[in-house]
Amino acid sequence: ADAAADTTADAAADTTGDAAGDTTGARRLAAEGRYAEALAALPPGLRTEGALLRELARGRPAARAISAVPRHLLRLFVSAYQSRIFNRFVAARLDALGTLQDGDLAYLHDRGAVFDVESAATEQPRADRLLISPSAPLFGTRLLLAGGAPGERERDVLAAEDLRPEDFRVPGAGELRGERRPLRIPVTATDVREVPRGDDGEHAIAVHFTLPRGCFATAVLGEILKTAATAPPRG
Repeated sequence: ADAAADTTADAAADTTGDAAGDTTGARRLAAEGRYAEALAALPPGLRTEGALLRELARGRPAARAISAVPRHLLRLFVSAYQSRIFNRFVAARLDALGTLQDGDLAYLHDRGAVFDVESAATEQPRADRLLISPSAPLFGTRLLLAGGAPGERERDVLAAEDLRPEDFRVPGAGELRGERRPLRIPVTATDVREVPRGDDGEHAIAVHFTLPRGCFATAVLGEILKTAATAPPRG
């Protein structure tokens, strides 16, 4: 529960801080346990974060303090934390997202299921055809971990984050069971064309594509539009 409260405060700042103002000072004070000072330093408009800090400043244990966060936001913040950890696995294999390793749990794109990769060399041709892909965890209460070197990395991250599966059974938010997600997604039915924009003779680029259910078009557009200056760091 303590981990859940820390996760909630951190994810809340990550989710809303840029829109409302700089939360750097408030986050630093909260990390030091100086909750009343963090509350005073919090930019205006962050009502959820303020409610959480107010409870902590009153001496409430973290497990009770997170009850100040509405259920739908609490689940959102914990989900954001799950995604942030997942992105670490993506970044670690960014140069070889389609390369299988022994012990991987390979994701079957046509079924949404995973299977153990006993021999990466044997399965790699299917990965080359984008029929399967390496997967990584969205940690939760009932998550299946990989084996071999991929599994060691997953367990190392759990240890580094001081996480246990039961930490994803969050009071007020319910249970987040976790799942495996592929490190890459197929982008199909692609089409790019120049189209007129308005009556002034200017043109725009129209991009059409199809994604599997649950994937975000904004992620694909981000890859298309990013530059060396805006690309996230690797590793």
